[in-house]
This record gives sequence, C-alpha cells and structure tokens, in this order.
Amino acid sequence: MLVVGKIRERVTGMPKIKKKPMKKAVLRVPPAKAGKATLPRVSAKKAAKRSAKKAVAARAVVAHKKVKAKPSPRVKTSSAKTSSVKTKVKLAPAARAKATAKARIAAPRTVILPPKSKRPPGRIAPLPPRTPSVLELPKDREEPVRLAPLAKAKIQSQSKPEVAAPVTRKRIALTKASWQSLQEAAVRRQRSMLTDEQRSAIAAAFAGRDSVVVIPDELRSVTCYELCVPLLPAPTVVLSPVLSELEAQRDAALAERRDAVLISADSSGPERSGALARIARGGALLVLVSPEALASADVPKALVKSGISLFVVEEAQCVSDSAHELRPSYAELGVTLRTLGKPPVMALARVATAAVVRDITGRLALTDPVIVQALPVRENVQLVTRLARGEGRQASLVRLVERLEPPGVVLCAAPHEADSVYGALRSAGISAHRYHAGMTPSERASELMNFTLPGSRSVMVAVSAFAPGSGMPGLGEASTGFGRGAGKRDVRFLVHYQSPASLEQYVREVERVGLDGAPATCVMFYESSHRSLYEVMLAQQRFRAAHLAELGRVLESAALEDRTLNVESLALATGQSRRTTDRLAALLADAGVITRTGGWVRVATSASDLIEACRKLGAKLYALREQDGQRLAVVGAFAETTDCKLGFLSRYLGHADASERCGRCSACEAELIATESMPPRAAARRPVVQEFSVRPANAPEPRASEALPATPLTAKLGEVSRARD
Repeated sequence: MLVVGKIRERVTGMPKIKKKPMKKAVLRVPPAKAGKATLPRVSAKKAAKRSAKKAVAARAVVAHKKVKAKPSPRVKTSSAKTSSVKTKVKLAPAARAKATAKARIAAPRTVILPPKSKRPPGRIAPLPPRTPSVLELPKDREEPVRLAPLAKAKIQSQSKPEVAAPVTRKRIALTKASWQSLQEAAVRRQRSMLTDEQRSAIAAAFAGRDSVVVIPDELRSVTCYELCVPLLPAPTVVLSPVLSELEAQRDAALAERRDAVLISADSSGPERSGALARIARGGALLVLVSPEALASADVPKALVKSGISLFVVEEAQCVSDSAHELRPSYAELGVTLRTLGKPPVMALARVATAAVVRDITGRLALTDPVIVQALPVRENVQLVTRLARGEGRQASLVRLVERLEPPGVVLCAAPHEADSVYGALRSAGISAHRYHAGMTPSERASELMNFTLPGSRSVMVAVSAFAPGSGMPGLGEASTGFGRGAGKRDVRFLVHYQSPASLEQYVREVERVGLDGAPATCVMFYESSHRSLYEVMLAQQRFRAAHLAELGRVLESAALEDRTLNVESLALATGQSRRTTDRLAALLADAGVITRTGGWVRVATSASDLIEACRKLGAKLYALREQDGQRLAVVGAFAETTDCKLGFLSRYLGHADASERCGRCSACEAELIATESMPPRAAARRPVVQEFSVRPANAPEPRASEALPATPLTAKLGEVSRARD
C-alpha cells in the first residue's frame, strides 16, 4: 500500500491525505457527588411544589408518631418506660431520596385482570347412583332389633304401596237424545245399529258398574267403549297386550280428530312427558297403555291425578289360567286397580268359557259385574265340516272354491301350505293373493291392499293371526298373520284347509266373514293327522318349563353377585338359542322379576323370589301345554259330531241358550252338504299338483270339468321335453 501511494503521488503531484480514524460516540454522564442523589432537572416552580408536598407529608408522619407514642391516660407508666422514647432522626437529603426510591419499588402494584368470560361453565356429569349395601345381621343373634316408633312407622309406610282413594263412581243418565246420538255414531263406525249386547255394555259404563263383555266381533267390541269416551268427564284407559292394535287405534282416533294418547315401553323423552302432561290435565281422553307402561311409576301417578272414568281391559281372558292365552302381568291387575282407586272396569274378551268368565271376575275383584255374552257365530253364517283324507284334499279345495261365490279366504296352518294352495288356485285360473310370515312386509301390504280394494272378487290364502303361537299375545313375537284389524266386510266364504288348533281360534276366525250381514259359508276340512301336525308346531312355539328353569338358575347366580348380563351371555350360559333366551327374558320381565334395558338384563328381586317366580311360571306353562291336547281333542269331536254344530259351540262356551237344532250347519241341514265337492277318483292321484308344477308354460290350461289323465310323472316330464324341442 505504501508503494502504491508513492506512485500516485508522483503521477498526480498531490500528496496523499491521511484520514483520521473516527471515534465512537460515548455518552458521558458526570459522576454524582457524594451524599447527593442525581435527580432530573426541573423548573423552579415544580421544585417548589414538590418541596411543599414533601413538607406537608413529613409533618403528617411526625404527628402520627407523636399520637402513637402518647401513653394512655388510664395506664400509669414507669419512669423507665417514659425515658425510653425514641427520638426522630433527621436524614440527609440524599439518604431521604434513596429511602423514598426504595419505598416506591417495594410498594405493591395493582394488577388489572382481563374481564371474565360470559360463557357458562360446563356441567359435570353426576356420578351413577351406588347400589345401597344391605346390612345383614348375624343369625345367631336372638335379640330382636328395636326401632323407634317414628322409624317403625316410616318402614311400614315404605313397605305398603300407595293406594289412591276409591274413585267416586258417578252415574251419568242417558236421555233419549243421547242414545240417538250414540246410534248415529255406531252406524258411522261399524255400519250397523247397536246390538242388545252393546247397549248393555254401554249402559253399565255410564252407570259406573263393572262388566265382563264377551263379543267375538272385534269392531263391535271396541265400539262399546269408544262411544263412551267423549261423554265421560275423566280419561278412559285401555290396557292391551298387543301393541300393533293400540297403534292402529291411536292412528284411527287422531284421523277422526279425537283426543288420544299412547304410552308403551318404547315411549320416552318429549313424547312420553307430553303424554303424561296431557293425562294429568284430565278431561275426555282416550289413554292407550301397554302392560309394561302401566307397571312404571309415572303412568299410575298421572292417572291418579287426573282420575279415571272407565278402565278397559282388552284380552281379559289372559287373566285366567284356564284360557288358551295368558300374560303374567295380568295376574297383578287386581292390585293395580286398587292402587288406581278401583275405577269402573270393562273386561273385554272375544272368546271365553264359563270358567274363564269366573276367573276374570275373581282376579280383577269386580263388584257385582254385568255379564254380557254374544252368540259365537252370526245369524247369517253357515257352518260346514267335511272329513277330507289323502292327497286329493287340494284338488277338492280347488273345485270347492270354483263353486263358491268370491271374495273368500282360505286359511292354512303353515306358510309352505299357503304357498302350495296359492299356486294351485292360480293354476286353475282363480284370482288369488297370499299373506304369511314368510313374505316381506312390503309384499304383505301389497297383497292385503289388492284384496281389500272395493269391488275386488279374489281369494286370500293366508296363515291366521290367531294360529297357536307362544300363547302369550304380544310377548316376544310379532303378529304377522291375517285377520287382525279392520277387514273386508263382503267376504262370502271361509275355508279351513287344516282344522284349527282350538275352538277359540275357530270362533275368532269365523267372525271375519259376513260382516255386511249377507249370507256367508264356513267350510272346515278335517283330518285326524292335523292333530299330530299341531302337536309338533305347539312343541316348537310354546315356552318350555325346562328352559325357563335353566334360565332361572343362571340368573340366580347373577342376582347373588349383583351382576348385569346381556342376552348373548345368557344364551351361551344356558345353551339355548338367542331367540329362545330373548323370549324367556321377555316372559320374566312381564312377570316383574327382571328388568330389560336394550340387550341387558338385571334381576329386580332377590334370588329366592326369582326361583319362586320361575317355579310358578313353569307350572303355568306346563298346564298350558296340557290344555293344548284337550283343545285339539275337542276340535276333533266338533268336526265328527252329528249333533248341531252351533249347539256344540254354545255348550262348550257355557251359553245358556244352547239350541238343539239351528238349521245353519251341515248336521242340521242336508242341503249344505251339497256344497262339498265329490272326492277325486282313486286312479287320478295328485292330478292338480302335476298339472301346475310340470305343465309347459305355453300349454293351454285344462278346463275344470275335464278329467285329467292318470299318467305317471315321468310321462309328463317327457311331454314337457318334447314340447320344448
């Protein structure tokens, strides 16, 4: 760099200018003198103000110290204490400023927090209720536990259920105008005038009396209390074990703008609370409840608050152990009615023997009830029984249906029998529909709609809704049979392809024909092998006492350990199917022994009460299975008797007006036997089955009058193959 600078100096002739290095700026603060605090410069005016304030503050401090140090006039102090008074020490200005700065630093500061949020704090879910522990006293203690009188009274009040005061049964007088309005309402609802049995039941309801009403016609039976609802001051409660019928009744009432509420085991949330609030308000109201809902605590409480004008028990035959159906929850209806204040009761049954009527009166504790019993068969219905044996029964059925006036119904015992008959009728050119549990809900609804269309003249082939199942209506199984609810009024004939399992079932099915009052015919095909068929079906569908005992054994251990089990684990522990376990659990829940929540089961009683309840239910199930055999024997006697059929039915049901000759059955009138078709020839075996099963699609249908050739099945198959070639 030095050489380069010299060369530049020679060339330019100008000496190099040396640059001085730049010094960094340093802030110089004069040191504070000893004994003096460094303060910022202020104006004279402000300094005077500050000094004046300081002086005032100093005088206030001195005055406060003098007051504090002054002894109390009541207390005499010694000379030593008075001499030890502290004197005020004057500080230099610099020290005073330093002390003031320290005081400012040590002074507490006010912290300003942000405003609180307006959002409400989250709720903490409460802990689940704990099961109270039971204190067991040692058995060897002989001295009884003594309770105070107040505690004893409290325990006694808790052990006894709350019983409402007896309802004052008000008598409502019906004028001639009232009966006229009831007649008009009956014509609109059932398309006929009130019968004598209906008038007796309605009069008993308005008089505040108990009644037992046995009317086979479902529509007329329901009309007995539906006409009373708008004229009664308090709600009318209807108890039914079949939930589908309650739902249909609720929908029909709302469609007609009548006030009605439905409470079932599935009702919850706003729907249930709204229904309970409407019940509590009282007034003219139709309250439809299931046995599970009536067993809860909130429904009886609302009913007691509103009062009950009439309590209707549908399917009242389930109270009796002698009936063909039973429900364990119905056994406690007498206690429930006392809890509700013993309102007037109308016990309805479609079919009931004299023993069942007596059981209904005793189990429900009815007071001087009015007994109303209608005839088991309408006056416009004719009864025909025919002994049909062998494989020609289906051919005989087809020829009989061709000669009867449609529309009609053919009832079969099983779905596969219904499909076979349906195919035979369609092959014979007869318009037919089918209805059974093997079909989907949409298919059943479509077939039922086509059959019930006005002016439809077809034949319905179905499995009856009153066929023997578990024997517990509405419990553990859904009714998918034909015959419940409002039916077709112009049905002209009914054919039992297999004989029914009981006369109770027969009476309920016969009531589905001739609803319009025109003549109708009922034909029953009877064969002795039908009894063995029903014995097998009942063995599969009835509850078994052995299965119930095994389930009770598993639940006993769960009750002792206070455990909750699901249905799957119960099925594995008992070795039974899930369907059987679920049905048995529903049976025990209906008896009030266990509680079901979803798929979980919990024992609601002690282990000893559980075993006792299972033993009693097992005895009832065994008795029901024993009675099934007796009812099948009665059906055979009814079909084979040569006496009057209506007289046989009346004597079986305990009617007092059983006539010897009615003139409306095949035993009384020989002309009715002419409606039966002649048996097929012995050589032509299974002709109809061959005709509709293997006949080519393009082959013409044979006429009903032509006799079918008695060719073997192999020859038919050969004709089919040649026709296809």
